[in-house]
Amino acid sequence: MMTVDRVWLVGEGVLKAFWLDVLGRRGIAVEDGTAAVDGRPARSRPRRGVALRSPGAGEARLLSAPAFIIDVENVDLRAKRRRLRRLGARLHPHGLLLTSAHAVSATEAAAWFGRPDAVVGYGAFPAYGTAPAVDLAAPLGADPSGIARAEAWLASIGVRTFRVGDEVGLAFPRVLAMIINEAAFALMEGVATAEDIDRAMRLGTNYPEGPLAWADRIGLDEVQAVLRGLYRAFGEDRYRPAPIFRQLIAAGRLGRKAGHGFYAHTDEAKER
Repeated sequence: MMTVDRVWLVGEGVLKAFWLDVLGRRGIAVEDGTAAVDGRPARSRPRRGVALRSPGAGEARLLSAPAFIIDVENVDLRAKRRRLRRLGARLHPHGLLLTSAHAVSATEAAAWFGRPDAVVGYGAFPAYGTAPAVDLAAPLGADPSGIARAEAWLASIGVRTFRVGDEVGLAFPRVLAMIINEAAFALMEGVATAEDIDRAMRLGTNYPEGPLAWADRIGLDEVQAVLRGLYRAFGEDRYRPAPIFRQLIAAGRLGRKAGHGFYAHTDEAKER
């Protein structure tokens, strides 16, 4: 396994914070691959003392041939496709791309990237376990050594992994998004208030958080991206996002990151 002391992080969304946290705890340098591939100045976004790095004068080598690229984009699929098409030539010849398979399959992402044997799809959402965990899936027809390398590297940085089939949303993101969607339909249909739906699910299932509060924590745009991906892939009505997602997102109510989603969020907000 190659020694990995730096990683490119590409895209925007909830998974960006997830990886900054995981990699920062291990002291791995995280570089702004989005800036490199888009040809724009990098934005340094510190999190717990970890900032995205970009090359300054005399430091172009920092953004050359990374051994690992992690793509986190789920919401803007046009940007995801454009970046992956450009990134294929930038990855180290023996490197690996971990691409989020929340809204597209690993196989589709690998087709954009152009190097399927170097691609592994993953899925993760903010969770409540003692250690971070991700689903992993290999693109159709890809060399199985790729997913084995991803498993080994992730294990070395304290991330648990689960192999799953390559379908949009993989396992955990897909199932959680479906639960959230059903809760959103129940809210729209007047079955119960958001508070009562979440309270019933916490008490009845021992979930750490109710599905609507969990959606706010993830980001409503991120949840809708999974549902849209499933609906696009399978065409079944059960994957259709509840219309309330579209309404709240249009109003800028994306969840905790925006201060309002299914709930209004303040520092004094009660635990739900």
